[in-house]
Amino acid sequence: MQNAAKHSGAATIRVELRQVAGSLECVVADDGSGYDVGTTAAGTGLTSMRDRIEAVGGTLATRSTPDLGTRVVALLPRAGD
Repeated sequence: MQNAAKHSGAATIRVELRQVAGSLECVVADDGSGYDVGTTAAGTGLTSMRDRIEAVGGTLATRSTPDLGTRVVALLPRAGD
């Protein structure tokens, strides 16, 4: 949410939490400026999030399109798995 608020210029930021196959899925989506993930390197914020999530066995995926916003999805394993 901090990255979206700081960089996207979004009017809306949505957060969703749900259980998916015994894991926790956290989605943060905004309707901001977006960016081209193919040509724009991940900044410190996304890199740090990915490092922390992968350190506990999770995954982080980012989808973004210029002028159409960004969606970041973290999938975290259930504790003890």
